[in-house]
Amino acid sequence: MNDASNQLVNAKTLAEILDLPPASVRRYAREGKLPCSRIGRLLRFDIDEVKYAIKKGDCVVSPTFAHTRR
Repeated sequence: MNDASNQLVNAKTLAEILDLPPASVRRYAREGKLPCSRIGRLLRFDIDEVKYAIKKGDCVVSPTFAHTRR
């Protein structure tokens, strides 16, 4: 991935970008807290839409979202 602009990524990739567990990313998407698209059974995330939602404050999740790994 050279350019993250206008790319659809899976939950695992978005989780790495947001520094969250993939299960949390999927849960937030299911709860409507993260913008996503469904392609069949697959969840895909537009990085630009997620960034915009975070910047705008529409998204509960942010890159500074504190989660603990114990």
